[in-house]
Amino acid sequence: MAVLKSLPGIGDQKAREIVAKLQGKVGKFGLMQDKFGGDVPAGKDDIKEEALSVLLQLQYKKNEAQEMIAKAFKRNSKISSCEDILNEVYRGSK
Repeated sequence: MAVLKSLPGIGDQKAREIVAKLQGKVGKFGLMQDKFGGDVPAGKDDIKEEALSVLLQLQYKKNEAQEMIAKAFKRNSKISSCEDILNEVYRGSK
């Protein structure tokens, strides 16, 4: 939650709401392992969907949120997590 609260416009209550809404959506990924016993990294589509869900929770329109995510990937192609996307989105909006 600390990462969410560090974003502009996100307070304690909004961070709790975001975590509560996403909590049930990521549990199955925490149990997945690859053939070498390590964690399976989320695919780009998975993290894009997760970031889209967060931005929609923050009251962005779907088209606007999708555009923000696309621009974030254009600025930084090494994004590997939802947190990275959100950080890049907010870096780009300054």
